[in-house]
Amino acid sequence: MKAAQFATILIFIGIASFTMPAQAAPPPTGFTYQATLADNGLPAEGLTAMQFNLWDSVSDGSQVGSTISTNVDVNNGVFSADLDFGAASFAINQALWLEVIVDGQSMGRTPLGASPLALNVRGLHIAENGFVGIGTDTPTQMLEVAHRIKTTNLITDGVTAIAVRYNRSESSDYEIRAALQGLEFINKSTNELALFMDKNTSFIGIGRSSPTQMLDVNGRIRATNLIADGLTAKAVRFFSGGGDIEIGANSNGMYFLNQSSGQTAMNIDQATNFVGIGRTNPETSLDVDGAITIRGGADIVEGFDSACGTTIESGTLMVIDPNNPGMLMCSTEAYDSKVAGVVSGAGGVMPGLKLGQEGVMDGEILVTMTGRAYILATNENGSIEPGDLLTTSTTLGHAMKATDRNRSNGAVIGKAMSRLDKDSGLVLVLVNLQ
Repeated sequence: MKAAQFATILIFIGIASFTMPAQAAPPPTGFTYQATLADNGLPAEGLTAMQFNLWDSVSDGSQVGSTISTNVDVNNGVFSADLDFGAASFAINQALWLEVIVDGQSMGRTPLGASPLALNVRGLHIAENGFVGIGTDTPTQMLEVAHRIKTTNLITDGVTAIAVRYNRSESSDYEIRAALQGLEFINKSTNELALFMDKNTSFIGIGRSSPTQMLDVNGRIRATNLIADGLTAKAVRFFSGGGDIEIGANSNGMYFLNQSSGQTAMNIDQATNFVGIGRTNPETSLDVDGAITIRGGADIVEGFDSACGTTIESGTLMVIDPNNPGMLMCSTEAYDSKVAGVVSGAGGVMPGLKLGQEGVMDGEILVTMTGRAYILATNENGSIEPGDLLTTSTTLGHAMKATDRNRSNGAVIGKAMSRLDKDSGLVLVLVNLQ
């Protein structure tokens, strides 16, 4: 009588296909069965007729797949047979038993096991629905990897647009996918488009699905070092509601263009650093084609030094210092023809425009030469009323009403624009040396 002693069963299945090229043939479904066979207690020899059947139960049950019949060469009691019941015979998580029939005699059924390296890959899990997980036992996609991936050539191709999805935590979920017009980067936490690359133009939109420029941003931009360099003059363009402003560079320098009207608002000449407002070729440091409105002050001042020091009270009436050319001093005489101006800043009226040449014609004390300013005044020569001419007085740095027309010639600081109802105080004056 012949008896079979079972040795090792090896199965080679599709899990090994992860290392196969994308265009390789499907992995084999066959396996090699090895066992020993005795004949009346002695090792069997020679060709032996055998049949192999798969069953879904250790006894009774149903046969799985078809019967494999073959002549097997037995050498010193040892034989091996290559068996292939087809992929349909192996359902996920289904236990199977192999029956061997030798010369018409059944050797019984043996549980069908798998080689450890064939069906049990460390770190990999295949769910019942066919989803594959690497580093996770609960994959929710066809392939879900719970760790870093390194690839030299990732090709995604499918019916739906989704290509790759990254999920670091519940609050961090991003998706990269191909759409009809280009490549999309989606913030799945908010389901908002973060970045878009147009396949036809290679234009990139941040927060925009239809970029019209090489980089089209819908939102604020913060940059510590923005460098614009290209073949064309355009550099940065800003849209806000109905506004459309372009900042760029050309052969002459930098320009600010109002795209809505097509007019250049400002130019900076790169050779001279001259600034032109409404002018493309400025000829001075500031060249303006149009009116200028100054809202910071109401007078024109110049800077002077004084032998009296630099802590002179605002509103003080100043005269030319005869002993120090180019310097001023506080007024001390009535009808002084050396009258020059008023120290600016009294009454909260600040300078509107400062004239001077730094290091040449300049100083720490800002003196009003024309315009409106508040001046320290006294009623020592009568009450001051609006429209009165004002001149110097004997009170230090104070103005008074000018009543002597002969002495007033060349000594008038300007006209009073407010009255003085007390002995001394501030009077608004229209500075106009006469």
